[in-house]
Amino acid sequence: MPRIQAILACCVWIATYTHRNLLFLYRNFSWNRARTRVLVENIHDNLKVNVSLPRPWRIRPGQYAYLTMRSPGFFSIFQRHPFMIAASDSKQYNFEMRIQPAAGFTRRLLEGFSREARPHAFIEGPYGYGFNLQEYGTVVLFASGIGIAGHLLYIQELVQDCRRSTTKTRDLLLIWSVENEFQRDLVSQVMDDALREDDLPINLSTYDTSEPRASGKASRHIGGSSNLDRPGIIDVYMYGSYTFLNEQGNVVPQRRVGRRIAEIRGVPNIPEIINDVLNSRTGKIAICGKCLAPSIAAQ
Repeated sequence: MPRIQAILACCVWIATYTHRNLLFLYRNFSWNRARTRVLVENIHDNLKVNVSLPRPWRIRPGQYAYLTMRSPGFFSIFQRHPFMIAASDSKQYNFEMRIQPAAGFTRRLLEGFSREARPHAFIEGPYGYGFNLQEYGTVVLFASGIGIAGHLLYIQELVQDCRRSTTKTRDLLLIWSVENEFQRDLVSQVMDDALREDDLPINLSTYDTSEPRASGKASRHIGGSSNLDRPGIIDVYMYGSYTFLNEQGNVVPQRRVGRRIAEIRGVPNIPEIINDVLNSRTGKIAICGKCLAPSIAAQ
């Protein structure tokens, strides 16, 4: 009996190993398209990595992928580095990662990157499972620093589902504690695209949410988009320790940036925010957090 179990275990291992390597080759190579390449961009000492794929991937929020490159180090080709998938295009031939360099591979990648170069790479994945937020009328996302990368696909998906009327979500509040004023440039393109799409007219005839369209967000202590004639679902509260100036050049504790983004000096007051959301929510509420700073997690 032990011999049979050992043989079965070996067979399972061989089958799993073979399947993984065949899938790896299928993901990274194609007869009629270029193999996997990456474009690395330095954004204030953080990395935005755009991955171009030879075949489309079906990517879901909350998933990650392993990245392997022949550069920037001699042994890099033998290393696999997991990173969250931050954004994906509609055809799913490209996706993006956001990386905060620390040491080793990511530090060498930051120091040795070239904007003009598009080196070959190997991608394995996607792995992981996210949350299904379609059944929640109100969604609150908390993030600190680079942790925002884990929320971007949720934001993309919820806005697109709202346009298609396939979600109950009518209120999406992002609470982001940034480490410096330049960190928002990491997500500016993705968030700008999501906000523009969120401004498009909505058709609720396909998906009966049984929830009111107006969520009362304007009654919150920082305000919200429901004071607009055609409110979107997204509101963003950004917290930081840098200085805010109003239009007159005076230092202020908080300011509005555009119609649906508020910048506040300091750290988020979690109990106050949750109380606001509970008093103005639409339907069921979901609260998610990513890479929260100790000052936030302690609350």
